[in-house]
Amino acid sequence: GSVCYPSGACVGGQCCESGVLTPCGSQGAACCPGNPYGTGSAASYCQNVGGMSLVCTGGQCVACGGGGNPCCPGPQGSCFGAQCCDPGTLTCISIGAQCQNLQTCTGGGNATCQCGDSNQPCCSGGVCFNAGEVCASATCRSCGGAGQPCCAGGACNAGSCDAATNTCNTAGGCGTCGGLGQTCCTGSSCAPSDCCDVGAGSLCVGGATLCSNGYLCNKGSCACGSVGGSCCLTSPKCTGTGCCDPSSSECVRDGADCTAASTVCSGGSCQACGLLGEPCCAGFNGCTAASTVCSGNACKACGQLNEPCCAVGTTRCPFDGGSCDTATGKCT
Repeated sequence: GSVCYPSGACVGGQCCESGVLTPCGSQGAACCPGNPYGTGSAASYCQNVGGMSLVCTGGQCVACGGGGNPCCPGPQGSCFGAQCCDPGTLTCISIGAQCQNLQTCTGGGNATCQCGDSNQPCCSGGVCFNAGEVCASATCRSCGGAGQPCCAGGACNAGSCDAATNTCNTAGGCGTCGGLGQTCCTGSSCAPSDCCDVGAGSLCVGGATLCSNGYLCNKGSCACGSVGGSCCLTSPKCTGTGCCDPSSSECVRDGADCTAASTVCSGGSCQACGLLGEPCCAGFNGCTAASTVCSGNACKACGQLNEPCCAVGTTRCPFDGGSCDTATGKCT
């Protein structure tokens, strides 16, 4: 209580506050000089007497360790119960709260705010910071090895990712199969329209993709010769009555148009079509020359006496008095 000068000076456990000598280190009082932790400068610590935990903040002793209070002194900063000392603000926060560095309080008295590192809780949004790790069961764990969680995109260092458990199996083990880029399932099967490319290690490739044998994947097969697939390199180039389209090197069915204009698959090859005496092109009528009609898969003259009737929608028998006998298909 004695008058003192200058304000802020401390002697023998008392400090000069507003001209009055006051005991230091108690709650609301000035901080005592020195630092029991071996660092800092004068007027830097408080005396935790009577069970009260205090910390020196702004030259004054205030309560510490409780929720929203400053962290108590210590190597990492101390808080009561399941709270964390936020290293960014040196304030005690509750478990699950976000720290200033965007990490998460994991609780445990002196615990610091941590997430995203190996074996730590995943950060918000399932984020892990280290390469080769993934968020699994809310914890950052190594991924890609046998028995480990699958990495992003279902990737594994060896073997395959079991989608049911999201775990990497050993090479040759039981895992997902049949999808694009995955191992073919039992019986060399893949998803519908995809193909098992045996020459590429029995991996599934997509439809219309070249297999390792140089043929297109078509209707679930890397084999050649089927309609819509690659022409075989040796004869017969296409199965059955199909034709090898020279423009696309793909097999087309008998009676279907080939790639080049006015050509059709007929008799095992792509031929000119639509004119008198040529095979019929695909589609309605199939003949392009005037007064011709498709009859018996060939373009024939039509409309005159005893000739085939011309196509429906035209004058079928244009000579005087002519009519189409629908029973025979000829003009009478």
